Amino acid sequence: MNRKARMWLRFWLWIGGAVLCGGLDRALQRNIFLLAYLVLSCVVAWLVGRKNRPPRYKFEVIGPSAVRSPLGFEVHASNSRLEYREGDHVLLWQSSSPGTVAVIRLSEESIRSWEAPFEGEQLSAQKKAFIFRSVTSALAYLQLVESGKIRPQRSA
Repeated sequence: MNRKARMWLRFWLWIGGAVLCGGLDRALQRNIFLLAYLVLSCVVAWLVGRKNRPPRYKFEVIGPSAVRSPLGFEVHASNSRLEYREGDHVLLWQSSSPGTVAVIRLSEESIRSWEAPFEGEQLSAQKKAFIFRSVTSALAYLQLVESGKIRPQRSA
């Protein structure tokens, strides 16, 4: 079952639980089941959302469209490519369209292996997830800097 189908299944199960609790309240002429379900739903949503929050990476601007994290990685973006650097290891995404607007397909699945000479090293699923979160956070940071919504920390 794909991710979207699981999300809809959870939603309809949640609605079904609310309908069941409402029916119990009506049948027993009480107002406790639906209230308890609401409180329980809020607690579950908070617990689930707590671990899925994006990490709050800190960045410093090291050049035009380039940032460095104290965690040891750099992200460089240009009109046609995106580069993630971690020490000597590099991951590269190239634009798939040669037009004026670049289209870069960025996902955990698009992370295959490091660029040469480290292409033989395997990347674990956790490392791919970390790289994906790091790159998306860096791109969001760069977008906020370019739009003037935050003042960047410049490297010395």
